[in-house]
Amino acid sequence: MTAQVIPSVWFIKKVTNMKEKANYSELLKDPRWIKRRNEILTRDKNTCQFCGCQDKYLHVHHKEYWDGFLPWEYPDSILITLCEDCHELMHQQKDWNFDAEIGQAYVMYHSDYTNICIVYNIDYKNKLVYTLECDDGAGIDSIYDETSTFDYFNHRYSLCGREIMENDWFYFWFKYISEHLEKTPMPFRYNWELMLCNNPLLIDVLNREVDYE
Repeated sequence: MTAQVIPSVWFIKKVTNMKEKANYSELLKDPRWIKRRNEILTRDKNTCQFCGCQDKYLHVHHKEYWDGFLPWEYPDSILITLCEDCHELMHQQKDWNFDAEIGQAYVMYHSDYTNICIVYNIDYKNKLVYTLECDDGAGIDSIYDETSTFDYFNHRYSLCGREIMENDWFYFWFKYISEHLEKTPMPFRYNWELMLCNNPLLIDVLNREVDYE
């Protein structure tokens, strides 16, 4: 009698992973994904959203994966353009303790004023986050930008709630910014559409009637 050879669990997992990768590679050749990929590249102006380069091969990265979703079925907010180097870096750095995203807004209440900020750029290579900020003690026309390390940003906003959209001052400030983009840093203006795409609630702010008086 010939002895039955039972493959090891490791071998079964390896073959399964190889099949999954092969199947996923085939999906990326689907015309529907090619069309979706081109849409995201166009939205992001054929520019890596991490390092800003335009002269490297560009990938469209899924920020997360959902069960049952095909590559082209994800909403715009889950897809982002990365160069091949930043894409590899993203998959290597799974231990980042940082989950902010371009377009997210934060509020921090102090004893005598309220500080508001919106994330407009993130440098994942150097672990820096860029925010546009103001405080209600200085007026809505007071616009300044801040650069923080990931760790400092996490510490600074660790106690901040996400009730920013319930803060009336934020409505005034963001509406004012939308009407005076020339006063903001160039990367803020460049990423304006990406911020609105990532955080649809910002569009609600722009559509709201605001009386500055």
